[in-house]
Amino acid sequence: MASGTTFTIGELLDSLGGRLVHGNVETSFSNYCIDSRYVDGRSLFVPLMGQSRDGHQFVIDAINKGAVAALVRSGHHQVHEIVGWLRERAGRGGYNELADVCVVEVRHTLVALQKLAEWFRLQFDVQVLGVTGSVGKTGTKEMLIQLLSHKYTTVGTEKNFNNEIGVPLALSRINDQVRMAVIEMAMRARGEISLLSRIAHPDLAIITNTSGSHVGRLGSFDEVYKAKCEIVHGMRSPGTMVLNRRDPNIKEIIEELEKRKEGPSELKLVFFDASAVYHNAGLPPFITPGQYDTCRIELPDADVWIENVEGHGMEGTTCLLCSADERVPMQLNMLGRGALENLTAAACAAHQYDMSLAEIAEASPELLPAPQRLNLFQLGEDLFLIDDCYNSSPSSMMDSLELMLSIDPKYRKILVLGDMLELGKFETLLHRQCAQTALSLPFSAIYAVGPRMNAVNEIEASEDVELYYIEGRSDLGGYGGGRFDSRFGDDSGPGRDRQAGGSVILDDRAAYKLSAMLLDEIRNAEQPTVVLIKGSRALHLERIVNDLLSGTN
Repeated sequence: MASGTTFTIGELLDSLGGRLVHGNVETSFSNYCIDSRYVDGRSLFVPLMGQSRDGHQFVIDAINKGAVAALVRSGHHQVHEIVGWLRERAGRGGYNELADVCVVEVRHTLVALQKLAEWFRLQFDVQVLGVTGSVGKTGTKEMLIQLLSHKYTTVGTEKNFNNEIGVPLALSRINDQVRMAVIEMAMRARGEISLLSRIAHPDLAIITNTSGSHVGRLGSFDEVYKAKCEIVHGMRSPGTMVLNRRDPNIKEIIEELEKRKEGPSELKLVFFDASAVYHNAGLPPFITPGQYDTCRIELPDADVWIENVEGHGMEGTTCLLCSADERVPMQLNMLGRGALENLTAAACAAHQYDMSLAEIAEASPELLPAPQRLNLFQLGEDLFLIDDCYNSSPSSMMDSLELMLSIDPKYRKILVLGDMLELGKFETLLHRQCAQTALSLPFSAIYAVGPRMNAVNEIEASEDVELYYIEGRSDLGGYGGGRFDSRFGDDSGPGRDRQAGGSVILDDRAAYKLSAMLLDEIRNAEQPTVVLIKGSRALHLERIVNDLLSGTN
């Protein structure tokens, strides 16, 4: 996104620790990018080095498209070629402007991109809102962008670009017209959210929850909430932290924030509470030993909360959105209890920026879900598909099951449940709880996908449910109905193209067969039917979604 504000390369050099090897320090730029296809006439190009592609190959292309500067890795073999090309072209008539194009050597271009993003963010009068959490961070981020956009010029993280590369790119969208930037921050290990916070320097941060996603990577639930609390490390002062009052680790989170050694000198804690959405859930949560500890401190009241929640299945939810000063009716057309919790978090943050609850409630019916998060599609008359295949965790799995329970009993309900990943030593226990819960509910058919979902074969199921287990590797010679263990043949054939942790979860041939089974089932449905597809990202269950969408049109 172009900016009316420009900066000189000379202003930036000290922050990067870079060395100018060609060009004029007075050359000005207004934005930066890592893809030469998105260069404009005021861009600084940053080539990144990946496993399969080296961005230095595109530096000359970026300059030809108008880039006024480029960073390069010190000692890289193409630096001499790039500088030589610039000098040779600048010596010709008609190319004098190339003499001012800057080439700046840095030790590492990814680190330089992060330093550039931090420097760039601090040049603007903008409020940065950071969003992290085990579940719901993307949905909350999307809602917050949509809400704030009703009152302020707002930008934010696109799609799920929320890592050490995505956060710097999100910050590049700031310009002198932008007042709010909503930045999603993800993690794979301790220290990563701390890094992202130090790049973005949020003024406000949201921790949606610490429900246990990534426990397999971090080793314990304590490490999960401690990792999420790292978002405070780079916050500017005064900072505002928005916390989930019903988070099972909320007391530990507060204690962690109180004993922090890094972050703003002044930190305000505000709380949202969506407990009302779970009061009549009817399903016990998935739990692990030691997950819920005895309370040690009293909790403050919520700043924004919801009451009188009424679920309407595929029609969404209605409730009262409340604060100490307002109580307004609100309608959310998105599906699932988690969506309403995300909206409560987003409303609490927006409320800190002078958005009234009435303004938030007025905007809420038009809010759109993030892709592949409980997206509803109508495949035919009385035939629906719910796409929730972006990712899966115990809490989001429970949300999906409860959504299916809330749908009118006239519908025949079919579940496709894929593995939940990154659960570490708890994966067997949690998959068994998932299987126990799903098989105890009035669903017509369950397709369990992935080696971890073999848990369905360890649980006694009602004869009323048609159960199919698909390990997911290679081909299936045929398929039928009823409870059976289908392993889709051996694992030595072609199609081993979807990897997770080094092993195939669901290859393309197995996915095709699964799609065929589901299409056969819904085409022959004799009553209204709804299909839910839910699983972790590594299974790439969007292939099944796409097959069902194309196969019923």
